[in-house]
Amino acid sequence: MDNLPIGFFILAGLIYAFFTLQYFFTQLFYSKYNILILFLVISCIATIIFFISSKEEKIENLLYCFGFFYYAILLSLIKIFYRKLNSFLIAHEKIKTKFSNKGFTYVSYHKGIFDRGNSWDENLATNPSWLDHLFSWALIIFPFVFVFISVVIYRNGR
Repeated sequence: MDNLPIGFFILAGLIYAFFTLQYFFTQLFYSKYNILILFLVISCIATIIFFISSKEEKIENLLYCFGFFYYAILLSLIKIFYRKLNSFLIAHEKIKTKFSNKGFTYVSYHKGIFDRGNSWDENLATNPSWLDHLFSWALIIFPFVFVFISVVIYRNGR
């Protein structure tokens, strides 16, 4: 444990915080809370990470924090455009009409990908459509992909 750089622990903590945010707060930020609060919290986390990081790891640790910004931006876009896209897909018969006039439903996958173990906050959202599943996966995968690309570009540019 003494040989591990502080960046390892920061990355582990950020991953834990990311999945906690995903699982417990995505639907709340979509349905109830102002998304600007999310950006404020993420900015505070990035500032703290900047100051506790060693000089050699500051940039990479900030790039890891950008995963939260990518998540927040994607959630903001979903909040802005979901209903329009859903209505468009219903009009073109790609989604069943029973899903009209609904907002985004964040779907949690708690039993595995192939097991039918998904759930959603039934107090805040309605039954999910395939579009909800697609956006739920996008909120999980895209931030990791963007962070990975950012870190690779940074490491190759040094």
